[in-house]
Amino acid sequence: MRSAMLVLLLCLFGTSAMAAEPLVIADLPGMKAFFYHQESGTLGDRDLLGSQDISLWNVFIGEGSAGGQPSNATLVLVEVACPDFAKAKGTLHVMATEGKKVLARQAVPLKDLGAVEKHSVHFPVLLYQTGTAPVKITATIKGMPGMKKAPTLTRELPFAFGE
Repeated sequence: MRSAMLVLLLCLFGTSAMAAEPLVIADLPGMKAFFYHQESGTLGDRDLLGSQDISLWNVFIGEGSAGGQPSNATLVLVEVACPDFAKAKGTLHVMATEGKKVLARQAVPLKDLGAVEKHSVHFPVLLYQTGTAPVKITATIKGMPGMKKAPTLTRELPFAFGE
């Protein structure tokens, strides 16, 4: 009788009810930021978050580490690592603020990040009107099953201006 009941249950619900799908866990190993030089249409070659000797003073007029090229936009690359993006559940949320002002707010499902053969991608966020005040960037992966605490990475670009 028991085996007949098991066969009936397997027929009704399939074998997927018996085997749980493994969890696919994503993480945020890093973040980079680069000047966008609007007059030349080029990106700076130094990571503003990874270099110790960066000066973000008056960069909107080309001073500091902007190297004589004005920059009032910043490209941020959020690194997302995942063993299988196609099966990943959850959403990457990125928000950048300057004080209370929101400069950018983006969200994208992990499965849409487009990684085919790599286990890591860099999600781009372009921030406009940067260069005069500190910018806080927070990336969070929300909605991953089995995670008690969402992976979060927060970094700050200490932009400033004055005489």
